[in-house]
Amino acid sequence: MKVLLFDGTKARKTKLECETFEDAEKLLRECAAKPLAWLSFCYDKKYPSLDIDINGELTALTYFNDEESRYNGGEPCMWAAMGNHNGKVEFLKCKGKETQLYNGDEIVPLEKAIECVKQFFENGELPDCVEWDRIQ
Repeated sequence: MKVLLFDGTKARKTKLECETFEDAEKLLRECAAKPLAWLSFCYDKKYPSLDIDINGELTALTYFNDEESRYNGGEPCMWAAMGNHNGKVEFLKCKGKETQLYNGDEIVPLEKAIECVKQFFENGELPDCVEWDRIQ
């Protein structure tokens, strides 16, 4: 599975491959040890994708199901995982130069994010281990 990684240490995203879920889990845990990171797991070429913002043991997840709908005004195709963290959490913006705050109801523990990646690895579908909200 293709993975894009941005941890703020380089000006561009790093392109990686995770052959197994175990590779992906290792990468997620390594990213959790960094100050901030952003990962995008791409099931087939670009979409569907599962994006994960990481700040230590806290994450924010976004799922995109297909490029054509995303960019051509089709049915909503973007979902955000719902969590129940108390307070706001800082994450990298996609370009990595700045950060942004996410509300606690968008924050999922790292272990739940790892479970979502495991399910996503199986079939590329929206994982059912967390509650999702359509946001587009």
